[in-house]
Amino acid sequence: MTTTNILLAASRAAYPDLAFETVDKAETVHAEDAEYAGTLIGVVVDDVLIVDPFVSSCGRFDVDPDEAYGLPAALAKQLLAHNRTTAPTSSTPTP
Repeated sequence: MTTTNILLAASRAAYPDLAFETVDKAETVHAEDAEYAGTLIGVVVDDVLIVDPFVSSCGRFDVDPDEAYGLPAALAKQLLAHNRTTAPTSSTPTP
């Protein structure tokens, strides 16, 4: 079982009211972004897959993941750490 599958299963088990999915980076706006891993885990909110829970769904604003998406900070940091291959260059907190 891969790290992605383990984190996905653990997230789904711990937070059954939230919808978690995986997506290939090539299918996202991050396709050319070297800061993101090849397979991303996100939380689905209003039919949008959020792969950076510290950024708004439009990608323009920093947000609190709990307030914006109902995602606890600890899990948001785990997802960001999984999805990023390098430390973020924005004001997004480092996990």
